[in-house]
This record gives sequence, C-alpha cells and structure tokens, in this order.
Amino acid sequence: MKALNVVIIDDDPLLRKLTSRFLRDHKDVHIAGIAETGNAGLEMVRDYKPNVVILDIQLPDGNPQSIIEQVKCLSPKTKVYLCSAYSDEKVEATVKQVHADGFVSKTNLKDGLTLMVHAEQARSSA
Repeated sequence: MKALNVVIIDDDPLLRKLTSRFLRDHKDVHIAGIAETGNAGLEMVRDYKPNVVILDIQLPDGNPQSIIEQVKCLSPKTKVYLCSAYSDEKVEATVKQVHADGFVSKTNLKDGLTLMVHAEQARSSA
C-alpha cells in the first residue's frame, strides 16, 4: 500500500504535536509537513502535493474556504479535512459550505484521525 502523505496546518503547537504523533501510529502515513499558518501550509501543499491536508478551522492568517480553494488549485487531488475543538451543527455546516472533504474533532482526535486514515486508504485502493 502506498503511503498516505499528510500536511498538518494548525496554529496550536500542542495540537500539531498530537496530530503528528497520532498519525505516526499508522505505518502507512507519512507526515510531509507541519505548518502553523495557512500561508506556510500552502507552500507545503505546493511543494509536496499531499494526499491529505488536516486544516484547523480557525487560523489567524486565513479562513478555511480561502485556504481550501488555494489547496485545490495547487493540488486538485488533495483531500482537506477540517479540524476543530467544536463539533456542533455550525461546524458541520461550515464543513459543507467550504467544500471540505471531511471533519476531525479535536475532542476525539486519535479516533477521528484513525477513521480519516482508513477512509483515505480505502479510497486510494479502490
């Protein structure tokens, strides 16, 4: 199975560390880059063309819709999963509105990342 390349974009250092650590628990996942700003993350998308971007829903330098649009321009096949500590109806609406490919809750991060990895691996092998 081909490795799943992931870029993490989150302004919280602890969540960047946890996300990275949980993803490394999966042998077929490669962390292509970790960024604390949308702009830095977009540079990584341009350079690495990852399979997946995990994007914090609230970044100081950009809104999720703008960042997702830029990701899709730079790397059309890249899937973008929004990540938030909130998991209410407003977040679900935002995921649909900005055309994200999925959602990972920070309150259940390890399980959410595991589900995302399995879904993307199944998608790539189909």
